[in-house]
Amino acid sequence: MNALEIVNLRKKFNITQVELAKLVGVSVRTIANYESGGVIPPATDRKLEMLASKTCIEIGNVIHHGDAQQPHSDHLGRMLSIIEEQGKTFRETMARSQDEIDRLLAIIERQQQPLTTTESSSKKHAG
Repeated sequence: MNALEIVNLRKKFNITQVELAKLVGVSVRTIANYESGGVIPPATDRKLEMLASKTCIEIGNVIHHGDAQQPHSDHLGRMLSIIEEQGKTFRETMARSQDEIDRLLAIIERQQQPLTTTESSSKKHAG
């Protein structure tokens, strides 16, 4: 993982250097060093890669089950807020998508009805 990927990891989870440091088990200064291009030890890199492959929900589960260092209660509350916000956004997106699907299906149905009427008239005249 490189410096930019670490910054993007923090953006993905909307967490600070302090919060990432606690999840990975290093100091804030170390995270700042990594983000400035410092060398990342293999063990820390594996932890960062593991975090990067997770979703906010999975990170929340890690926090709840103690698989990572226990963060402040502020951090836990923030992660839960992010999860709730993502769920709300997902539900809103799904509702808009369903509305769009319904609208497109109605257009398709309207376009097929005249064709059906025209086709039956053509068959009568041809027959």
